[in-house]
Amino acid sequence: MSSKGLAHPEHPLLLVLRKLFLFTLLLSLLWGPVMFLLSGNFAGNFENKEAFRGSQRASKVYWTLNYALALLPVGLWFLQAVFTFFWRKAPGSGKK
Repeated sequence: MSSKGLAHPEHPLLLVLRKLFLFTLLLSLLWGPVMFLLSGNFAGNFENKEAFRGSQRASKVYWTLNYALALLPVGLWFLQAVFTFFWRKAPGSGKK
């Protein structure tokens, strides 16, 4: 298997990682509107409310999303690096 990375994946696992990367990118682009929908304002302030929007429960969802957006790309990159390190072709053993 040649190491073309995630641009043109040849292995099904790399294809899954590519789709997860793209999902993370899309989710990060939607971060602002999602934050507004959860908090009810553009400042990201949460209060002690009964309704979900702007409540402490919405705050937990917001912070979980923030942590996921920070950690997912790093974790996916690490998995891709480990995969390509262990499953790359040996030099001189077939196609380049």
